[in-house]
Formats: sequence, structure tokens, C-alpha cells
Amino acid sequence: MHIASIDIDLGKTTFHLVALGERNNLLRKSSHARPPGRVALLLRNE
Repeated sequence: MHIASIDIDLGKTTFHLVALGERNNLLRKSSHARPPGRVALLLRNE
């Protein structure tokens, strides 16, 4: 199976990744914690 699309959902404390195949079947779904302060650090560098 090849990944056709990737969805990234950003929240305040977590982000979710979803990978869909060519026929919109779910290939991979994961949830990850976002470390506090990391977003502020990224915005400061712009």
C-alpha cells in the first residue's frame, strides 16, 4: 500500500497524524503530545 494523503491535526497539547491509501482506506493513525513552549519558540524564530 502506498500513502496517498496525510492529514495533520494540530491541537493545543497534541497533534494527530492520519495516513490514507489510494482508496481512502486508513493506513496509519497516531497521536502525539506537543511539548509546552515549543510553539512559542517556533513563532519567535520567524
